[in-house]
Amino acid sequence: MFDWFSVAPTVAHGKESIPLYTYVKEQLGLELQKVVDYYHSRPTNVASQHILVRLLLNLNVSMDRDNYDYVATVSDVGIASAGQLGITTAISQGRVHSPGWFYGKKTDEIIVLHDTGFDIDMAYAQWRTLRSVTVLRHPFSDMSLQRCTANYQTTEPRGISVIAINLPMLALQYKAWSANEALKPTDRATLQQFISMYVITNMLYSHTDVAFFNRLSNRFFKEDSGEFVRVHPVFNVDYTAMLDTCLTKMLQIHTRRALLWDALMEQLEPITTNTLREALTLPDVIPTRQIKWALLVARLPLIHWLVRFTHDNHNTRNQHYLRRLKSQLHAIRVDRVLDQALPQSVLMDIDKTLMTDINPYL
Repeated sequence: MFDWFSVAPTVAHGKESIPLYTYVKEQLGLELQKVVDYYHSRPTNVASQHILVRLLLNLNVSMDRDNYDYVATVSDVGIASAGQLGITTAISQGRVHSPGWFYGKKTDEIIVLHDTGFDIDMAYAQWRTLRSVTVLRHPFSDMSLQRCTANYQTTEPRGISVIAINLPMLALQYKAWSANEALKPTDRATLQQFISMYVITNMLYSHTDVAFFNRLSNRFFKEDSGEFVRVHPVFNVDYTAMLDTCLTKMLQIHTRRALLWDALMEQLEPITTNTLREALTLPDVIPTRQIKWALLVARLPLIHWLVRFTHDNHNTRNQHYLRRLKSQLHAIRVDRVLDQALPQSVLMDIDKTLMTDINPYL
């Protein structure tokens, strides 16, 4: 299941347009860009002990290297220091961080390190817009466009989040920012400001798309969603009611279309990406035993929704997915990798999802 939906399906299906959603997506995109531009231009800080600060400070790689050599070296040496910080890698199981570094006391956080490839020249030139840290999972569904500053404002219950760090990209982004700062004669910024102003702010894109999926899922399961909260110094328009109308229409459309899962993932269009497949794609890592548990936790909400959406709509076209999923979930439980990696409270939530919400519908 870890490599599912990593590429577009070979058979294309035409999208059924929802004019209101075209408008809502455009307006939410403008609101998001307004927030991003504001925080890019205003000095803010993270704590000096923030895990991203420590991760970069622990890198013992000279910035005098050319960009290609720098990225390759960071990829080679960074994995060791990440493991020491409790970050999950291909060779280190890591741990659950509670409270979370990004969402605070509202989540138990799993942080995954990867080195998915990217265009080094383009990344260095466009360092301000890089999304070197992304959100794979969080429990919130409001459209308040809140940054991941460890103080998430919501009435929704606490849950699990999974954060992915592309360390070579993050380090290159820091290298480019440092070179840019060196050109300024006064008012030198700090590493803590770089993390807050650019890395944390740019996480908003993936955060918003996960919130979109959570709200869609809540709509399907008839569960409450988070309310809009005014948290920014800049004024934001609340498009929640319009978005909910669109989500209901999306579910109605795809109930009657009975698509394969890969096609369904291509049809649904979040706020900042063109497809849900693109928004929820996992990092390009080998699913070793050390990292597999974290990837499973990241993917479970999507699997839960797909399984139930298929079952409740009597769609029999996804049997090959269901058979593979049943086999893979059984292997993971027999291996007991989750028992070793998760605290008891988190394990109970995951077990409920597996045993109550997914397995009976396979």
